[in-house]
Amino acid sequence: MKTLEEMNREELLEIIEVKNQIIKELETEIALYQKLIEEIKNKYIENNRK
Repeated sequence: MKTLEEMNREELLEIIEVKNQIIKELETEIALYQKLIEEIKNKYIENNRK
């Protein structure tokens, strides 16, 4: 049977793993929004040149 310390350690490792996955997903989402903002900015610049 696992000790409380071992169980806590495993739970913390799982939490860290989930948090790291969430961070990766957020970074991907941020990158997509940055690309979208850049495209909108370029469209805006292009439209104002006309």
